[in-house]
Amino acid sequence: MRPPEELKIVFIGTGAIGGTIGGWTAQQHPQTSLLGRGPTVEVLRARGVRLYPGDRPEQVEHIPVRAIESLAEVPDADVVVMAVKLYNLEPAARLVVDQLGDKPLVVGLQ
Repeated sequence: MRPPEELKIVFIGTGAIGGTIGGWTAQQHPQTSLLGRGPTVEVLRARGVRLYPGDRPEQVEHIPVRAIESLAEVPDADVVVMAVKLYNLEPAARLVVDQLGDKPLVVGLQ
């Protein structure tokens, strides 16, 4: 296993939960990637993730993140965080198994 600061972490689901936790994680783990599709990936690449304290939205901070369109871009991922809606969990899990096998630790945030 890699040292914690070198872990390759992939977030599947970049909504409120996955985007926020992915942004926090990316600040400490430079090998963090957020998987998205279409316009979401372009926005993440251009603007990163917007984070702010819940009671102070005027203190918004843009966190640069590595946005990917395919798990093939991180074939040696150590951790996959599933932050998808429950009805998308099975297809997302199938994607992980098909592209990464049983190597990464999978964490669900449902």
